[in-house]
Amino acid sequence: MDQIATAAAHIAVALPEIADEKLARHSAARLLITASTPGVGEGVARRIHDAGPRARLPFVRMLAVDLPGAADRLRHRCGLALAAAAGGTLLLSDVEQLEPLVQASLLNVLEDLESARARTPAVRLISDTTVSLPDRIARGEFCERLFYRLNILHLTVGDRPVRARRGPGEQTDGFFDGS
Repeated sequence: MDQIATAAAHIAVALPEIADEKLARHSAARLLITASTPGVGEGVARRIHDAGPRARLPFVRMLAVDLPGAADRLRHRCGLALAAAAGGTLLLSDVEQLEPLVQASLLNVLEDLESARARTPAVRLISDTTVSLPDRIARGEFCERLFYRLNILHLTVGDRPVRARRGPGEQTDGFFDGS
């Protein structure tokens, strides 16, 4: 079984232990997923999409590293992704890889979307990262305003939630705790 399939199997066991998972599934609020392993955030986002009210609508993944820095090109690319998601879920994957210029442009796009919400079909935005964005903010590497736009709900999947639990029935086979 490859790493992503293994991660997905462990997510199915670990996610119910995260207090906000049910809320994340049924909410339309923006969600930021911090995962300890690359690829896990996408699996969590997919599971939340598939278990929620948008399950029959599209799930579209957009890699942050592929977003153009020019504001007009970014706006066009985001517009295409939003149209493809058509009321479903748009995953902005590996958000920590956004260059500062792209962060500023993306912030403007998100602010425009909020003002146009009544005129466009609602798309659930989920972002994922494998790093601590507050640490990046402290070092001046990530825009604090963008962080707060993406981080309406937050799920952490990995070492901390599973280690904190350590109760009977833990079935992670060491995947989440580094064993």
